[in-house]
Amino acid sequence: MRNVGTLVLVLIMAFLVSCTPPEHDVLNTFISASQAGNEDAVAAVSLAKFPSEVSSWELVELGPESTSPFGLAGFYEELDSLKEELEDKILENDAFLQENKAVYLDYKQKFDQDPEQEFKGKLGEFHVVWSVRLKAQTDLDRAFRDKGDDIDALKKEASLSINTPGMSSRYEGDVKEKEAHLKVDGKGFTVTLKRYSLINTENKIEPMSRWIITDIQEAS
Repeated sequence: MRNVGTLVLVLIMAFLVSCTPPEHDVLNTFISASQAGNEDAVAAVSLAKFPSEVSSWELVELGPESTSPFGLAGFYEELDSLKEELEDKILENDAFLQENKAVYLDYKQKFDQDPEQEFKGKLGEFHVVWSVRLKAQTDLDRAFRDKGDDIDALKKEASLSINTPGMSSRYEGDVKEKEAHLKVDGKGFTVTLKRYSLINTENKIEPMSRWIITDIQEAS
């Protein structure tokens, strides 16, 4: 009878463990690693660090799951488009400076001496036109760099979720996302969890994926 009771207890425990949401498991792993000061273990499941020490915590609520397409290929297309626009704008502005070389050299000399001065006459007209052109080029350059940062961030998230380095636009699939609301040492926090379900379209390999933590915000 004792053996039967032990077997029943083991089966109940196994059932309870199997019912534990994987999102809860990654939260538990993350916070346990944070409490132990194990940075490697934290980095294995999270791209964010907890903003304070943790002594006690509880999962208050696990929000609904949303799904969106993995957009890396689209990001690369946008990057190529921005690169083309930027290169065209640079060539266009270079041609404009060549056409107005004498005025530009005079303007540049005075601008370098005092960028805040008021330009008048031909220099004033040049200043207005060139400021607009230069801003358009600067805005394109910033958009190009920002898109590159977006690509790096997305690749970093996806690589951690599927434990696959060398992420590229060959991968397609979906991104699942949830928010976990925690109570940590009496304070509320919102933790963003993501899981990348992807397939390599080149070799048709579908890596195993897992939930990871991508952001942590203290509730206001």
